[in-house]
Amino acid sequence: MSDKGRVGTVLVIVGVFLVLVSMFVFFFVKGENFTYTVISFSIFGGGFGLLGDGLGRLNMARISKKDPEKMKKFNIERNDERNISIDEKARAKAFSLMIYLFSIVLVVLAIMRIDIKALFIVLAAYMIVLMYCLIIKLKLYREM
Repeated sequence: MSDKGRVGTVLVIVGVFLVLVSMFVFFFVKGENFTYTVISFSIFGGGFGLLGDGLGRLNMARISKKDPEKMKKFNIERNDERNISIDEKARAKAFSLMIYLFSIVLVVLAIMRIDIKALFIVLAAYMIVLMYCLIIKLKLYREM
């Protein structure tokens, strides 16, 4: 089994384990505490994320073992400059939309008078995204 196959198998096992643990916590740990619910759903989402990633890796390992020529063609297509450029442009446009959308959501949530803690969480996420954008821009300006 290749490294991708081993990693995929481990991710699938860990993902299934996390999903089962979260279901156990959600159904059998009776607590009206908000923390139990948040932790349970977070573990559930993380477990399904790992499960999907593991299944994808297992599928890629199976394809590369079954049809190496198809895998080689896929890697060439994925690393093609045109496709990379299209992907980066799509991400840039999506980022621009996200900035406006985040701003609108913040204003709407403030108008709805939601809990100030929740509003600060969304605002902190917004600021982290903007700071990350600024850091990457400064890094790229220095390199180019």
